[in-house]
Amino acid sequence: MIGEHHQTVQVSYRFARRHMLHEPLLLCAVFFALCAAIIVYARTDLSLGAGSASGAAASRVGECVARFRDVLERRDRLHTALDGALAKLAKTRNKASYESERQAVLDGWDECKRDALRLANELEALAADLGAAARQVDAAERLRQKEHLAIAALEAAARHAGAPDAAHEKKRAELERALADADDAVERLAQSLLLDD
Repeated sequence: MIGEHHQTVQVSYRFARRHMLHEPLLLCAVFFALCAAIIVYARTDLSLGAGSASGAAASRVGECVARFRDVLERRDRLHTALDGALAKLAKTRNKASYESERQAVLDGWDECKRDALRLANELEALAADLGAAARQVDAAERLRQKEHLAIAALEAAARHAGAPDAAHEKKRAELERALADADDAVERLAQSLLLDD
């Protein structure tokens, strides 16, 4: 310490054990409280007004439109299945197999119709204009199914009767034009519904 003092000085402290852990425990508690505050802040919706409710409604609308799109895709697959059944009938002339496949398509269309109407009701409750558009798409799709079934019945009858004649070909051409128009209507209405989402 000073030049004339040549003895070693030893300083000692007496701390209770609980005081030795005071600062580290306090540091851990502050760190824990900070983490808890961050978690609470991240999970708290601090928006004002109905913004969060409209966000939830928009999310539900998007979900309903996506499910409606799935129904339309299932209907398209069923149209393809009916075409496949007709092609198989033309090759094999197995009427029983065609009728069972046709019935499976009809059952699938009935299920799609129920799903589409339920989704149209949900959409109407959330957004009236989208619900009305979904009902228009469903009505156009049912017309498309009717035209497709008319072609299927005509073709099945022609396969059963033998070679198709000129009257058959004329009727088939009319029905195919009607089906193409129905396809276009479904596509146009579906696009407007899906884009409005």
